[in-house]
Amino acid sequence: MSDQMWNIIWWFFALTIAIGVLTSAYFGERNQLGIVMDNPWIKYSIILYLLVGVFFIVYSEIRKRVEVESVKTIIVTIVIILVVFGFFALTRL
Repeated sequence: MSDQMWNIIWWFFALTIAIGVLTSAYFGERNQLGIVMDNPWIKYSIILYLLVGVFFIVYSEIRKRVEVESVKTIIVTIVIILVVFGFFALTRL
């Protein structure tokens, strides 16, 4: 895919994740997230969407900085995400 398509994917996931987080924060303050948090299918699909979105955002940025795309690029993306999530899990942020 072209760089323009990867930028569109990056912006799509960044905007939808930001809007989703702000919406969750707004309704969470008012204790109105019962339907979303009580249903495991909805909750895990949101988590899966966030993980896929973060993967595409990080992958599109790594893709800009390397000359050749390969399996190594995907592995580097996954390792970066795991290191960042591991850091947040250990520091409990």
